Amino acid sequence: MNIRVRGIYATALTKLFLSNGFSVTQPGSIIARRFSLEPSKAPADVTVKDRDDKKGVVIIGRFEAVKGILELFRRVFLSSVFREYPYGVYDCYRGRIVGREGEYWRVEIEGGYGLLEHSSGLEEGQIVDVYVKKPFFDKPPILGLGIVVSGRYARLMPHGRISFSRHIKNRKRREELYTLSTFFRREGWGIRWRSNANFGKLEELMVELEELKKRALQLVSRDKEEIGLLCRGDAIAEVVFSLDDKIRLDELRNQVVDTLKWHHYFKSVADFDSTVIDWIEYLLDCCDREKASIKIWERIHDCGKAGREVVLEHERLNGEVVYLRGLREEINNGVLRIKRLILSNGVYDGLGVEKKKGDYAITCLSVGEVLLPHFYYSKDGVFKGAYINLNSPIEAKSSHRYWYIDLGVDIVVTSDGEVKIVDFEDFEEAFKQGLISESLYNFIKELINSFLERVRGEKSPQGIYSVVESIFQRGGARARSKGADSGS
Repeated sequence: MNIRVRGIYATALTKLFLSNGFSVTQPGSIIARRFSLEPSKAPADVTVKDRDDKKGVVIIGRFEAVKGILELFRRVFLSSVFREYPYGVYDCYRGRIVGREGEYWRVEIEGGYGLLEHSSGLEEGQIVDVYVKKPFFDKPPILGLGIVVSGRYARLMPHGRISFSRHIKNRKRREELYTLSTFFRREGWGIRWRSNANFGKLEELMVELEELKKRALQLVSRDKEEIGLLCRGDAIAEVVFSLDDKIRLDELRNQVVDTLKWHHYFKSVADFDSTVIDWIEYLLDCCDREKASIKIWERIHDCGKAGREVVLEHERLNGEVVYLRGLREEINNGVLRIKRLILSNGVYDGLGVEKKKGDYAITCLSVGEVLLPHFYYSKDGVFKGAYINLNSPIEAKSSHRYWYIDLGVDIVVTSDGEVKIVDFEDFEEAFKQGLISESLYNFIKELINSFLERVRGEKSPQGIYSVVESIFQRGGARARSKGADSGS
């Protein structure tokens, strides 16, 4: 398996891959120098690159290669979130149109259904060849009509266009690839040149195109009534690293080059100048690693003045994001108080009490913690109950914006002291689906039990918060900020 690694995790993951017998191909100049790698132009079977917000990585490539990397990551990163998409991009299926859904045809395919943009000439009950244009983790994929056959260097597409990966920038190389494509274009095929085509010999590329054409013709000639998978494109998975696992990545990187604690976390904070990290690490042979890390931690989490808006980016296990907005009130001993106004009427889920416009919530946020308590009050300040989210350790995403992954289970404490666990079945289902590890599952169960033992009978927000605070003090942000070892 040849792995291409890009992004802020490249050094740590290259160390991990090489230590576990994988091959790294097409390394950047810095990675090649750090690991004394020979310049390799071998085509990549899989690419591991940053998620857009740098809070984790996306793995995309051959089905077996993605599975192999996920197996390794699950062994090493014990408190991260793993999203394995059920359909890969350019997976091809023979499906059956079973109805309409808005502006799309609903197409039955192996394992579920997808949505094909409505066009004339199609009708319900018709057998069609389709490919996955846009996959989602927990929604039906968007489909295209026709067959796409994928190779290492190119994809044969069901139209006559020639296109190039954005990574193929050399004009001469593009001209060579365009010339190579001409014959196939005359036959009605389109070609999408992949980034690997930057390096392949022209004769290798020609041989692959012929093989792709042969495979495509065989698929087209298959029994038209046979529903199922025709061929795979690129499997996709997403691994969202917890703060604890980012620290594990720091230690991997530190085996190769001097690395600050929380290096990867600092690098993922959007509006923090990461060149500061590079300069301090350059000087680590003459300064204290722990002290330098703590100073940067304090600088990033300096919240500024009271009254400024704070945004909580509440990411669910399925990848959906809900934004909670409030005003910073104060910060005390590392805990940020945020006041959020309630803008609608209804019922507070879990609490079962009336929600009125004008109510407000006080949210107590501590970076690095897995508990996020919300205390609800009436407009007149009467306590209505508390809702404690259990999440991945909270992180800063940018100035005055915080992020975490909601693990799908919460604890509710009513104003009369009743304690309830909410949506534990959803949390168990996430574990069964492989979204979270057994280690994280057990940790959260133990944390819930510990909280329940301590909070039962507490009726005041002060009493409930004292329980939260006692759990904070056992580890998490404060322990981390003092340089203590972390872990689930």
